[in-house]
Amino acid sequence: MTARSEGVDVAAASRIFAHDERTVQRWLARGAHHAERWHARLLRNGVCRHLQWDELVTKLRGVKERVGVWVALDAHTKLILVIRCGGRTRVDAQWFVHEVWSQLAPGAPPVFTTAGLQQSYDALTAPFGHWVSEAGKRWPAWPVDPRLWYGQLHKIKSGRVNLTLREPIASLSRRTWSLAQDEHRLWMPIEWGRAHYHFCRYHEALRVLATRSGHRYRSRTLAMAAGLAHRRWRVSDLLLLPLPPA
Repeated sequence: MTARSEGVDVAAASRIFAHDERTVQRWLARGAHHAERWHARLLRNGVCRHLQWDELVTKLRGVKERVGVWVALDAHTKLILVIRCGGRTRVDAQWFVHEVWSQLAPGAPPVFTTAGLQQSYDALTAPFGHWVSEAGKRWPAWPVDPRLWYGQLHKIKSGRVNLTLREPIASLSRRTWSLAQDEHRLWMPIEWGRAHYHFCRYHEALRVLATRSGHRYRSRTLAMAAGLAHRRWRVSDLLLLPLPPA
């Protein structure tokens, strides 16, 4: 499971550890569903000041149409609040916004920044507004809630979460032979990689000055910076730790 979260695909993991590919896939499915329940429990009602919305594009094996991976990232804690695999239509964008809105704490919405995808603007402004009839006009208008702060970023040969997800997940790597066969098999390594990224890996941008240890800096994981954990978890901790009560 550690190797899968470091960019090793199923076939290579089967050769390295001398396990059948079906065994590796079965463990990956168990870890992904366990990580999904952990994220749904711990990341609910989160307080976010700046939310970055990005979209990655990948392919499936034997499918011509490209698949979109929708990602919502907290710019301050670096936590990936919501991740969703699907199409690139307006309906998929609306479902993604619905999941993001259900994870955030009630109150004022955070500042949103997205790429220049038109579906992002249409889906994001839908929950923050209402129909208003104007005199002399045939159709009502949809004014956006003034509490919503939103901006689009025009990226030029750079990304925000591209390397964060593409490097540790073999199915998202560019020009790879490890393409997933369907959306579910694409989702499993992404969800497990997100949990490993949150709890098991140190983030250089989140280190702080050490006070008691002999080191100058104290490394922290994303979960430690967000107050979800007090130490870095091992993979065995993540797999064996039971879910907290609802």
